[in-house]
Amino acid sequence: MTNKWENKREENKFFTVDQANELTPLFQQEIILLQELKNKYDIKTAQLYDFKRVKAKTGNGIEEHKDTFFILETEIEFIQIEMQSIVYNIESKGAILKDIDMGLIDFPTIIDGSEMELCWKYGEDKIKYYHGKNEGYYHRKPLEDDIQPEKE
Repeated sequence: MTNKWENKREENKFFTVDQANELTPLFQQEIILLQELKNKYDIKTAQLYDFKRVKAKTGNGIEEHKDTFFILETEIEFIQIEMQSIVYNIESKGAILKDIDMGLIDFPTIIDGSEMELCWKYGEDKIKYYHGKNEGYYHRKPLEDDIQPEKE
């Protein structure tokens, strides 16, 4: 069974620098929300893990504390749904979320006839870098004035 949130990126969409730059203010806000939600998720899952570990060690039955388990598990599921919704929003516009913590989003593009990715990092005011489709952040190259993505 496939997740309804998976693979929603608009296939074969390629961006110019201007088109990608139009989306970065929105994505700036989306990254902030994702990072906040990820932090909450990490805290809640650690609480749930600790709670289960303590209950297992002390021998106190989980049944006695099922309300606490239910609340934590429900909160975790709700956070996951919120995060999936934001990721869906990013990917439905044709962009690719690469890393929540670093705030990395790539935009598929064509440069000199080859598929590349414009690379944007949270905090950058505009698209300044690109890399090969199968490369990543650590292979970013400056987007020079003479290197411009082709229009669709």
